Amino acid sequence: NGEERIVCYYTNWSVYRPGTAKYSPQNINPYLCTHLIYAFGGFTKDNTLKPFDKYQDIEK
Repeated sequence: NGEERIVCYYTNWSVYRPGTAKYSPQNINPYLCTHLIYAFGGFTKDNTLKPFDKYQDIEK
C-alpha cells in the first residue's frame, strides 16, 4: 500500500548503556513509529522462540 512507514529499531542491550546513552522501552514514543523491530530474540534447538536476555525479555 502507499502509506508511509516509519520503522523504529530497538536493541535489548540498550538498557545496559551507561549514562544518557541508556535507553529502555519506557523511552519509546509509540506515536513516532508505525512499526517497531525488537532485537534480539533467539530460538531453541527445536526452533521455538526463546528470550535472548531473560531479565529484559521476561522479568522486566
